[in-house]
Amino acid sequence: MIKLASPFPLIYMTALTFLFSCASPKKVVETKPATPVKKASTPQYPYRATATQAFDLIHTKLEVSFDWSLQQMPATAEITLKPHFYESNKLF
Repeated sequence: MIKLASPFPLIYMTALTFLFSCASPKKVVETKPATPVKKASTPQYPYRATATQAFDLIHTKLEVSFDWSLQQMPATAEITLKPHFYESNKLF
């Protein structure tokens, strides 16, 4: 083990080392923020939402017959729906 006459020179050298090593050699240059660049003006159209959809149409089954003498088309339709988002047990 090495014995020093006084610990003060070691403390001074350590303090000087930290003092000079922590100094920043570069100067801080402040820059102004860039001015925003305006884009070419594009027309802003108003927001048009889609119609509210309560149900999704899954399948439609049609049974059609033609009555040419009366010019009628009697028919029955079987429609399969499912709720679009929320569960529901009735149609409007």
